[in-house]
Amino acid sequence: QVVFTMLQVLLAHVPVLAQTLTAIYFLFIVVLLHTRYEPYVNPSLDRIESLSLVASFTTLFLGVFFRLSRDELGDLPQVSETLTALVIAIQAAMAVVFTHAVLAIVVPQKVRWLKERLAAKTLAASGLSANSDDAAVIKWPTTTTARDDLQRP
Repeated sequence: QVVFTMLQVLLAHVPVLAQTLTAIYFLFIVVLLHTRYEPYVNPSLDRIESLSLVASFTTLFLGVFFRLSRDELGDLPQVSETLTALVIAIQAAMAVVFTHAVLAIVVPQKVRWLKERLAAKTLAASGLSANSDDAAVIKWPTTTTARDDLQRP
């Protein structure tokens, strides 16, 4: 987002088509980097980010055709309507993917976090403690016998 804003500011004096082509090239580089490094720990988030980048790339690419069709071909309603429908379909599909991701990935993680937090509070209230492995440790009274003392170094 920051780079897109920088491009918009730095290329304000350049024609819209050149701005769009620059943004497409930038997105191409970002898609390559994302594909190479897959920055998210969760593979589902990597797939969603990839789809989002491809949707952005496709939207800008279709925008170039939309602009060219008006400039080169005149005002053909079929072309502009088709391109508009494609962009709306792509963005609607991304909205569905994003909603599914929130419901399938983010919400279960939040529920798991809330359960862990509730369990920790319950442990603290009942006099139990948690060790570094987040497992409950019961504080049992320890007694040693003569046999235990002999086995210790």
